[in-house]
Amino acid sequence: MRTRQALVVVLFCGLLSGCGHNITLMARDTGEIGSGKAPSAWGNSGSLTIDLKGDTYKGKWVYASGGSFGLLNTYGANPSTGTVVGVSGSGIGNALLRSRSGKTLRCEFKYSEWTATGIGVCQDGNGKLYDMQID
Repeated sequence: MRTRQALVVVLFCGLLSGCGHNITLMARDTGEIGSGKAPSAWGNSGSLTIDLKGDTYKGKWVYASGGSFGLLNTYGANPSTGTVVGVSGSGIGNALLRSRSGKTLRCEFKYSEWTATGIGVCQDGNGKLYDMQID
């Protein structure tokens, strides 16, 4: 049942142009907040914009899903059968962003296709670290 619900959500979001992800960053040392938007995209890459400390960073994200798939059929002594299917629901990705003034922001994240959420870490060109949330 959960698989069916997840499939419905994925298909529904694919049909709507408004589906996308909100990005929140928080500096590990000062707690300053940045925010961004990744519009919906078919496939495993897309555009991303993050506003942080008065600068707007734009770039591209890329996501690699786990890629595993399993299928198991079992047959019992009685006339009964069972089928189990396993599909990876998470993977890793990164985003490479640049502001107009040449500042850079690099992010790595783990993303769950089932919950459409993720967590990660970003680092700016000066080495400052930010925790990342994707929802």
